[in-house]
Amino acid sequence: MNLYKICLLVMVFLTAHIYAILVSNASYNGTIYLFIPANNGTSISIQTPDSNVQAIYTNKSTVQLPATSAGIWRIRVNGQTYYSYVAAPAASSPPSAELEAFVPYVFYALAVVIALWLALFLQSLAEQPAFAKKISKNGTAIRFKNSGETLERLTLTDGKNVFRRKKVMPFETIEIRHAALSQTPAKLTFMKEGKKIELESEVRMQS
Repeated sequence: MNLYKICLLVMVFLTAHIYAILVSNASYNGTIYLFIPANNGTSISIQTPDSNVQAIYTNKSTVQLPATSAGIWRIRVNGQTYYSYVAAPAASSPPSAELEAFVPYVFYALAVVIALWLALFLQSLAEQPAFAKKISKNGTAIRFKNSGETLERLTLTDGKNVFRRKKVMPFETIEIRHAALSQTPAKLTFMKEGKKIELESEVRMQS
């Protein structure tokens, strides 16, 4: 499993964890503990199930409120609205300070993983090799798809015939048609700006 897939799996895990933090709030002994991704000085609007709205200003990620009613609480943070179901107060211990301190780091970790995944994704696009394949059954056409870079001058040869094309843009697909291709060349050699590219791509009949 490559790093690209690992980052994707980590993103799914962290996203699910954040969702659980946002929507799986709890209540203990008459006090509701809402886990909220609050930065320093975040203004939060909270609407209880009985439509009681209150605005608070906090620099913590855990907000304690009286358990006035059980049900769906609407929490609005920095323009984003989250919905959380809170059950009736339970006779147990409130969440620990370690959990409260851990919440923001989940968001930071997700941001880092997303940035790494995006960088790997863009790199994979740029590194996609050019390829060509035979697209006509009578062997008179070759389809060439460029990689993620601009080719100022492209030359394709089957060892005998030479087919030239001027500037080719990234990911551009072109077709080269020539009667000589009916002889079914085994391979094509790509030339970039006069220098041979090590890549040699087989030419296969299209099914």
